[in-house]
Amino acid sequence: MRTHLPEDLRRLRDDLKLTQEQAARLLGVSNNTWIRWERGEFKCDEESVGLLRNLATKMYPEPCYEVRREKKIDAKYLAGHIRACDECRRLIKYLATLVKK
Repeated sequence: MRTHLPEDLRRLRDDLKLTQEQAARLLGVSNNTWIRWERGEFKCDEESVGLLRNLATKMYPEPCYEVRREKKIDAKYLAGHIRACDECRRLIKYLATLVKK
């Protein structure tokens, strides 16, 4: 897991033109957690940073190779699969953020 500098988070938030509160809500964390991430008191997870990067660059994440190969893009399968798959979890979170907008 990579470590992300607080400046990276601020830059991504600024690129997206979000307040701290909006960024926290987007990622499903408390406002205090976001503030602590930006201060460097807590480490932000790779999944959240990856999601912000996807949103900032307007590039969507793809499901993992297994899902693409098996063409199992159905809710029941994904509900169990995303527990162990960071790529698919990021895709689902990304899609959820689009619905929130």
